[in-house]
Amino acid sequence: MSTYVYIDVSRKQEYIYRHNKLSENLLHSCVIKVMTEDTKAIIESEKDKELSEMMSRFPVTLTTYLENYYSEKYEFQFSGGGNSIILFSNKSEAHSFVRGFSAKVLEFYPELELYISVYNSGETKAEPNQDGMKTVRSQLIQLSDKLKDSRRSQFRRWTYGIEKVDEAGKAKAVPTKNPSGQNIQIARRLLASRLERQFEGYPVKITLELQDYKKQDDGKSYIGIVAIDGNKMGEMVSKLESFGQLRIFSHEIETIYLEAVAQTLRDFGQRKCQGKDEADGRSHLLVTPVVLAGDDICLIVEAEYAIQIAARIVENIQLISEQAVHQQILLDLIGSKVSLKACAGVTIVKVTYPFYEAVKAAESLCHKAKEALWQKGEHAADASFIQWKIVEGQVMSETAYDEDIRHGRDEETYHIMPLRVDQEKAYDQHVFSYQSFERMVSRIHKLPDRSSFLEQMKNVMYGGWVSYKLLFETNQMEIGEKIHHIVTEELTDQENGSLIAANAGLEHAAIVTTQGNSKRYTYILNDILEAMDFMWTEGEADDDTD
Repeated sequence: MSTYVYIDVSRKQEYIYRHNKLSENLLHSCVIKVMTEDTKAIIESEKDKELSEMMSRFPVTLTTYLENYYSEKYEFQFSGGGNSIILFSNKSEAHSFVRGFSAKVLEFYPELELYISVYNSGETKAEPNQDGMKTVRSQLIQLSDKLKDSRRSQFRRWTYGIEKVDEAGKAKAVPTKNPSGQNIQIARRLLASRLERQFEGYPVKITLELQDYKKQDDGKSYIGIVAIDGNKMGEMVSKLESFGQLRIFSHEIETIYLEAVAQTLRDFGQRKCQGKDEADGRSHLLVTPVVLAGDDICLIVEAEYAIQIAARIVENIQLISEQAVHQQILLDLIGSKVSLKACAGVTIVKVTYPFYEAVKAAESLCHKAKEALWQKGEHAADASFIQWKIVEGQVMSETAYDEDIRHGRDEETYHIMPLRVDQEKAYDQHVFSYQSFERMVSRIHKLPDRSSFLEQMKNVMYGGWVSYKLLFETNQMEIGEKIHHIVTEELTDQENGSLIAANAGLEHAAIVTTQGNSKRYTYILNDILEAMDFMWTEGEADDDTD
């Protein structure tokens, strides 16, 4: 009887970001990877001899533990994305591994919340039953989830009750035998080397220090946290029939997403360094890869490019997946043509902002963008969306005008996000296109004498329709009229005319919809005003972010 073991980590984000020092965050991300994945396979695929030598200095990894104690007694069925499925020849070996490896992890990484589930199968290595892969994987994940759910107020956390925790639910203090400093370079090499090689000859630099993002002049220093997650991954995985197919699919997703990230950053690195002043004193684009795990991406980038970088990565994921070589592989695996879609969340915060909170916010925004897949109706069921939030201070406001606001019988909507990245029409069935949004930002940004009017608009935006309308009607510079013209052009189709519904009209760059005796006002410019200082425009220096 063969026995399968599933290794997973709970509360990954809490473990990775429990310190506000970026190098420590990357080390913790690396720890999860080497404790849950086959690092030997990673090194072999990278053909990195130096990384192999560096990894030998790591105190313990999943692969080295298996090789040292269970050589030729195990086989990785799947490894990637922060978990692994390992096949042992018998139940005894599997349970012995669970006890021994759990103890090692506790010894070196007591705060890592590791879960190991075990599933016994009648399947043998000599006679693999391909149809059993779905059952085995499903059972292992269910057992792991059950272990997490049965945690009694976090009293015990591992399959065999390896350790207890204190009243706060944290592991009791155990002196670590792993001085983090000596392993930070290993973490950088393991997490960033694949990406770094893609930047040779391009003005893109990977950094592990948040301080590098600080501007050299007196301008505000911001960073952008980009979180991206693929759509319908579970649905596609459910169509796979064997662990072999699962491995190929995982590798294909990793390849497509990595190339999408690299291609986007190369492009923006060149854009930054061509035809514009270096207001920040740098001749390259800074980036910090925090998580690159299949369809799960978390990056730190320069704030002025964060929104556009996120949107372009999502766009490139789709374009690369539609290339013939990738289409054929996905077709062979899934049985139908696939165009990969993803959603993105972006937070723009000051360099000194608590990093963990910024990451959580970006991931929350990504999740909110994904909600649009079912909220926007059938036409958006397979789509790519993006949503962002800009935090000017040191605290993320709990009061946000994300929901509709009523004034008497009338209703006002202050945000048009999330925006659809893969939509050609500027406005379709109440969904706005990101490309159209970016064009409006660019055109408004280039209007002369716009600053005073836009500043006044910020002051009246939440004052209701009367105040908003009055600003446009009393503007002497005609900037308001020009902005309205830009929005009108974007929301007008050359063949079919206005894209707005018959019961609605465009007034002062806002959509006004009549519903019986009430009206609904949708303000398009609010999101544009917030994003304008953080979206790079060709031919323009970043003067407005000072």
